[in-house]
Amino acid sequence: MGDSAYLKKFVENHPKNKMAWYLLGKEYEASGQTGKARYCYIQAGGVYEAFEASKIPEDLWMGYKADLLQETKQREKHSRFLRKLGIALLIA
Repeated sequence: MGDSAYLKKFVENHPKNKMAWYLLGKEYEASGQTGKARYCYIQAGGVYEAFEASKIPEDLWMGYKADLLQETKQREKHSRFLRKLGIALLIA
C-alpha cells in the first residue's frame, strides 16, 4: 500500500466507504499511529470484522471512548477560559 495521503483524501470525499476506512486504518497501523488506526477501524465496522475474522476488540471501543472524553474535557476547559477572559475584558 504505502499511499496514505491518497486514502485519506478518498475517505474525506467518501466518508461512508467502509473499505477505505479499513485500508486507511491499516496504513496508520503500519506507520505506528495506533490512535488514528483505531478510529479508522471503528469507522470501518463490519469490514474490519470481516477482514480480521473477529469482532472489533472491546479495548478499541474503550480507547476511543477515553479519547473522546479527554477531548471533550479539553474543549470545556478551553471554553471556560475564554468565557472568563471575556468577562475580565468586559470588566476592564
